Amino acid sequence: MNRLLNDPIKKRIFLLVIIISFAGAGVVATKFILTDVALDYEYDIGIQRSCNKIGQITFRELTRINKDFNLLLNTNDKREFQKIKKSIQDNFTEIFQLFDTMKLGGMYEDVVFEDFGIIEVSEEMYLRKEVAIVFNDIAPNLPKTIEELRIITNQAFNFKESELFHTSSEMLISKNELKLNFGEKFTNAKTINQNIFKITNRTIETILSEKKQALHQLRVIRYVMVFIIGMIAVILFIRTFIQISTILEERKKTGSELTKLNRSLLQELEIAESVQTYLLPNWLMLEKNIIFSSTYTPSKKVGGDLFDMIPVSDSEYVVYVGDISGHGVQAALIMTAVKSTINMLIENEKNNIKPYFIVNRLNKILIKELFPDNYMTLLLCYLDFKNNMIRYFNAGHPPMIQYDCKNQKAYQLKDKGSIPIGWRAEHEYNEAEENVIPLDKDKVNFLYTDGIFECENPQGEQLGIKGLVDFITDSIQNDNTVIITHKIKKRLKDLGYDISPDDFTLIAFQKREQPKEEEKRSMFLMRSLLINTRDIGLQCENFIMKKTGRDNLAARTELVVNEFLNNIIVHGLRSRSDTIILLQLEIDDESVWLTFWDKGLKWNLPSREESDEYFAGKNDLDTSGRGVPIIYSLASEISRIRYDEINETKIRVPVNNDI
Repeated sequence: MNRLLNDPIKKRIFLLVIIISFAGAGVVATKFILTDVALDYEYDIGIQRSCNKIGQITFRELTRINKDFNLLLNTNDKREFQKIKKSIQDNFTEIFQLFDTMKLGGMYEDVVFEDFGIIEVSEEMYLRKEVAIVFNDIAPNLPKTIEELRIITNQAFNFKESELFHTSSEMLISKNELKLNFGEKFTNAKTINQNIFKITNRTIETILSEKKQALHQLRVIRYVMVFIIGMIAVILFIRTFIQISTILEERKKTGSELTKLNRSLLQELEIAESVQTYLLPNWLMLEKNIIFSSTYTPSKKVGGDLFDMIPVSDSEYVVYVGDISGHGVQAALIMTAVKSTINMLIENEKNNIKPYFIVNRLNKILIKELFPDNYMTLLLCYLDFKNNMIRYFNAGHPPMIQYDCKNQKAYQLKDKGSIPIGWRAEHEYNEAEENVIPLDKDKVNFLYTDGIFECENPQGEQLGIKGLVDFITDSIQNDNTVIITHKIKKRLKDLGYDISPDDFTLIAFQKREQPKEEEKRSMFLMRSLLINTRDIGLQCENFIMKKTGRDNLAARTELVVNEFLNNIIVHGLRSRSDTIILLQLEIDDESVWLTFWDKGLKWNLPSREESDEYFAGKNDLDTSGRGVPIIYSLASEISRIRYDEINETKIRVPVNNDI
C-alpha cells in the first residue's frame, strides 16, 4: 500500500478511481433500480396503450365499413358497386390481419401502427402475444361481432348483385332487414370499442399512480444503496489497482514476446500478399489477338478483388472481374477459392462458353460451400475473335466502360444485369440477361471494382461512375493499352484521390491485330528475366535488318537492348524470375525507338556526365557498371518515367551513328 501511495502517478490514479467509483455507483444504482422498476410499469402501460390503439384502428375501420355499407345498398351503378365492395372487403381484411398479427406476436409493431395512421410510435406501444391476452380479456366478443358484420355484408353483396346484374337469388332477406341487422351488430361493436377506451384509460391511470408511489419509495433508499455500493466499489478498486501494479511489471517482461509475435504476424501477411499476387495474372498479358493490362492494390495487405484473362482457344478468351464483400484476410481466402472455382467451371465448359450458365453454376456452388454470410459481384466476358463479339454477364457489378480511340471519348455501356452472386440460392440467371457487343480494335474496354469510383478527393467528394467515365476521357490521349491503367491510377493519386479505403482494381483489354508486312513496328514480350534477353536482342537485330537492311543499325540496337536488359533492369527487378518485360520497337526514317515497360523498383537514369565517371578508375577487364555509358554512346535520347508501379523507358537510336 505504501508503495502505491508513494508513487505520484499511481496515487493520482488511485484518487481518480475513488471518485469515479462513487459516481459510477450512483449511476448504477439509478439505472438498475429506479430505471428497471420504471420500465416494468412502462411495459404494462405500453400493453394498455397498444390495446387502446387497436381499438382505435378497429373503430375507424368499422366506421368506414358502416359508411360504405349504406352507400352499397343505395347505389345503382355497377362500377360503383364493385368499388365499394372492394373497399369493404379490404377494411375487414385489415382488421383481421391486425388481430392475427397481435395473436401471433408481431415483431415490427412500429411499422404496423404507422401503416394504420398511428404516428406517435414509441417504445411504449407493442403488438405482442401479451397484448392479445389483455385485449381478449377486455373485448372477448369483438372479433366474433366483426365476423358477424362481415357475414351480413356478404349477404348484402349477394343481394345487390342479384339486383344489379339481374341474376337469380334465393335470398329471402330484404334491404331493410340487412340494414337493421347490420346496424345492430355495428352498435354492439361500437359499444365494445367504447369499453376498450374506458378500461384502458382507467387502467393506465391506475398504473401511473402505482408507478409514482413505487418510485417515491425507491428514492428513499437510493442514497443508502449508492453509499453501500460505493464502499464496496472502493475496496474492489483498491485491490484491483494493486493487482494492476503487479501486472504492469509482468507486462514489461512480456513486451518483447508481443513484439516478436507482431513481427511474425506481419511476416505471415507479407507471405499471404505474395501468394495472392501469384494467383492474380501478371500486369500485362500479350496474346496474338488481345492486349490485357491491369493494376491492383488491396486496401490492406490482401483483399477480396479477383480478375483474370483465360485463353480458351486461339480465338476465344474469358475475361472477368469480381469483388467479394468484406476486406482483409477473410475476403482474400474466399477470393482464392472463388478464383479456382471459376477457372474450373471455364475449363469444364470450354467447348461451349455461356456466361449466364457459368454464373448460375458459380452461384449454387458458392452459396452451398463458401457464402454463408458473404456475396460477390461479377462481370464475366466471353471474347469470340472469330465472330468479333463480346458476350458478357453482369451479376451486380459496376458496368463496363469503353473508350473509343477514334472519337477519343469514353462512355458507360448499358447492360441488363442481375443480382450479385450469393444473394439467393434459388435464383436462376438466364441467357436473356446476357449482353452482346462488337469486338472492335478501336475500342478499349475497362473493367473495374467499386474502389475506383468510390475514392474521394481532398474535398470529400466521390469520383462516381460518371466521373470515372469523364476522367478516362480526359486522361487518355492516344495512350498504349499496355500502360493505360497505371496512367489512370497515377493521375488519380496526383489529383489527391484517396484509393486506400477499398481494394482498387482496374483492367483494360483491346483487340490486337497482327502488324502488316510493311509496318515497321513490333512488340517483344519477355516472361522471365535474364533467360531469353539475348534472344530478344537477336530478334530485334533480325527485325531491323529485314525492314531496313542496315547491319550497323541492327547491331547497335541489339547492343542497346542487351545492355539495358542485362545491366539496368536487373537492378530494378533484383533478378526476379517472374517478371514481365515488354519491348516495343518502332522504326522511322531517322530513328529506331525502343520503349521498355517493366514492373521494377523506382530508379532514375544518371545524366550523360555522371555516366562518364563510371569508367574512371576501372580496370579494362572490369565490365561491371558500363551498361549506362554504352547505351549513352549509342543512343541520342533516353527518358524514364514511372506510372504507379510501372517504369516506362524510351530510347532513341539514330539511324546514322552521329552522336
